[in-house]
Amino acid sequence: MPEISAKSGTEKETEDEGYIRKERQYTHFYRAVRLPTSVKEEGRTAKIETGVLTITLPKMEMGESAKKIQIE
Repeated sequence: MPEISAKSGTEKETEDEGYIRKERQYTHFYRAVRLPTSVKEEGRTAKIETGVLTITLPKMEMGESAKKIQIE
């Protein structure tokens, strides 16, 4: 089951007369997707370009088993 997660955060600080203002914003994303068992280990790829994740999963022959892939 492929799992995709991402974290992002920003901090902003403003100083004025008599006070300091700090703002923090954090986000987290997580998704797990079930795939059919008919996916080959060889030829699987995952890459990210301009914020778009592309995963390629070729079909496997009967009798083979699935494993993890590395993201480029």
